[in-house]
Amino acid sequence: MCKDYTGQRFNRLLVLRPAPDYGEGKWWCRCDCGTEFPTSISAVAAGRTVSCGCYRKERARALCATNRRRTTQCEVTFQDGRTERFESISSAARALGVPVPTLFQHLGEKYNGFEVHKL
Repeated sequence: MCKDYTGQRFNRLLVLRPAPDYGEGKWWCRCDCGTEFPTSISAVAAGRTVSCGCYRKERARALCATNRRRTTQCEVTFQDGRTERFESISSAARALGVPVPTLFQHLGEKYNGFEVHKL
């Protein structure tokens, strides 16, 4: 018989009961956000599973908010002399149909009929 984890807390998870229908070593857990789900108790105990997925979403949201504040505005000058401003290098890359790494690589140079400069 394996160890009883009922009532134990790991990170954001509270272990509720075994989940034999989902396989050996699976237990039902309740996340702090209220979601209940079956998962591998070894992953929970080792810290590889820390939530139902809400923690990952929170971190992604926070990183996006942080990165949004640090966007680099740029200006594109075309061969015909007209210029266009963009809020970020990635939005310029999308509008120009160029991969972002390629655009970064050619900052300040003439490339494919335009020139991109950071503001």
